[in-house]
Amino acid sequence: IAVLVGIALIFRDAIIKFAVKIMQNVFGDDSIIDDIKSSGIRDSNHIN
Repeated sequence: IAVLVGIALIFRDAIIKFAVKIMQNVFGDDSIIDDIKSSGIRDSNHIN
């Protein structure tokens, strides 16, 4: 399990971009896409 989590963390951006492309094709709504962009998620979740 730790290996899978490590791989997911390494390829996180590629996985998110792949999911975004699928959601763009399925939903066609850019407001959904803006909500899941990784840069926005990182900016709003600061670690203290």
